[in-house]
Amino acid sequence: MSVWLNSTEICVFLFVSGTEGTFHFKLLVPSIAAGAIIGKGGETIAHLQKDAGARVKMSKANDFYPGKLLEIFYLISSLVLHIFHCLKYTYLKVKTYQTKYLN
Repeated sequence: MSVWLNSTEICVFLFVSGTEGTFHFKLLVPSIAAGAIIGKGGETIAHLQKDAGARVKMSKANDFYPGKLLEIFYLISSLVLHIFHCLKYTYLKVKTYQTKYLN
């Protein structure tokens, strides 16, 4: 499944890989909003991982999705519910950033 929105929105890709029952989501986030998800010193992303029960990994610095200024976040969990929690949290962070700084 994939959802494409414009470059200031979130693009979501779902795929299942790895061991049986492990869900891997690839989440593309506008680079200008990625800092809001990571937080100062990684504090926000650490809290998200603890709260959601999912691992959140990021692409390396300046490693953007081809042709876009979108950073890649990987969400990994054995429960889809944990992934959805991360997606909701991330979406709200990006929307809050857009409202505050881009409007």
